[in-house]
Amino acid sequence: MSGFVKNDRPKLLLVCGTWGGGTTALAGMLAALGIKSPVPLHGVTDERTMNTFESILFREAVMSVVSEEFMKLTVSRADALQSMIAFRDRLLEQQQREGWLDDGKPIFLKYPLSALLIPELCQVFETRLIYVIRPLKDVEASRRRRGWPANAGEKGGASSTHRCFIFSSICRFRQPSSVTRNWWQTRCVTQKSWRLSAVSRTGH
Repeated sequence: MSGFVKNDRPKLLLVCGTWGGGTTALAGMLAALGIKSPVPLHGVTDERTMNTFESILFREAVMSVVSEEFMKLTVSRADALQSMIAFRDRLLEQQQREGWLDDGKPIFLKYPLSALLIPELCQVFETRLIYVIRPLKDVEASRRRRGWPANAGEKGGASSTHRCFIFSSICRFRQPSSVTRNWWQTRCVTQKSWRLSAVSRTGH
């Protein structure tokens, strides 16, 4: 049985990016490498996307404190932190029951709105960020094909918005040095080349 207990900080790879921005493809790469995400996973009816790799448990935790329509927190930062602590504890309890995560191994989580909760996630997990970049015209094409609302595509400036989410989260965090340390260790992934490059060189 796992040695995890409540108040542990499991290792987390947080996949960041816009809707239709290539995060699912990146998540699929992580899964192929044997890195796991909590199940069950959110399903979609899209012939090009067989698996979203989005944990239902994580989506529900994020949507309980963030508005998808307005892309902002619906509670205080303190309440958002408590929600992420509760999510972390539920995750560890699931691990105790099912034993799907080996001690010391990272998991990955993916959901675009989670960018608003980076400060809280960095407090309750040992977090590393992976940001996926895709041209806005391609994001918009995916949005139109899937019938998503405008704020999930080019009209809403989704890519810029998500970059602002990350930087503003760092600025608001009470202990910015710890988040910044994680931030500069992050790697950026471009969907076109799938090459890893340092964030400090990309400017994203």
